[in-house]
Amino acid sequence: MSAVLKIAPKPKKERTVNVSTETYVSVDVDVPLEDIPTEDLVEELASRDGQTPTALSGIYEAMAAGKKDYALELMREYLMNVTGRVLP
Repeated sequence: MSAVLKIAPKPKKERTVNVSTETYVSVDVDVPLEDIPTEDLVEELASRDGQTPTALSGIYEAMAAGKKDYALELMREYLMNVTGRVLP
């Protein structure tokens, strides 16, 4: 007598992961920060921060696809946006 034993896979349990991040910004400027209104500084930093996840994701996707030239261009744009400085 022969028998076939079938084993059903265990159902996967869904997990939820909560992630939080903190961002610290160091800025070199040629003018005293006291001369720039705080609201303007906060607005500028907030506008740059909103681009970060999208920019990093784009860089990753370009590298994963082997598009190194495009990834380098995205990295240049990202660095200029985050630092507020212009690359040659």
